[in-house]
Amino acid sequence: MDIDVTLRQDEVLALLAEAAPLRIHLTEGDEDRRYVELEPPSEVTFVAGRGVRIVTRGRLRHELAGVGLPFDIRRVQVLFLPGVISGHHGQRLDFRLVVESADLENVPGVVEGVVVSKVNQALEPERVHMYWELAQTLSISVPLPERFEPLDRFTTRALAAQVTVTNESLILRLRLGLSLTRSRPRPSDDRGAASDGGSTPGSPARAGQP
Repeated sequence: MDIDVTLRQDEVLALLAEAAPLRIHLTEGDEDRRYVELEPPSEVTFVAGRGVRIVTRGRLRHELAGVGLPFDIRRVQVLFLPGVISGHHGQRLDFRLVVESADLENVPGVVEGVVVSKVNQALEPERVHMYWELAQTLSISVPLPERFEPLDRFTTRALAAQVTVTNESLILRLRLGLSLTRSRPRPSDDRGAASDGGSTPGSPARAGQP
């Protein structure tokens, strides 16, 4: 069974409006050491075959020479790259954020490049847990009522997944496998010999029988 989920441009814009302003913590444990803050986007563009490009502004706190410093981001261009990969539990959908360029206030270009590179490393999906375990989530086993003898369970599993980005939409295509399991090959027959026309022990004899 194939399922297509399509997010059109207006729907993506609505989601981004709900998501921002947003602070993404770049470290675990000491959350105030490194983070990036993004304001609501001023531009959103679909890049066919790649992802969604977002232009906004914000703030950044990062370490230089072991010292945590805050920076104002006058302009930042971020590319959102969804993609399906093979994870620890089968196929998963990664949500990757890549800072393509950033204009940090009062920061030289060489230092900007170093900071952007370190931020992109910290934004790897594995590090910030920005992914969806498709195979694990869509593998479902539902028990069926006992009245449907001898059916046992209805199961689903993810067979394949693909993400496509066009100039105006983001499409997730899923292929699911559906199956039924049985507790035994055939329904049981509790009537025993009675189903063959014989009488059960202790039952009255039929007419014409001794």
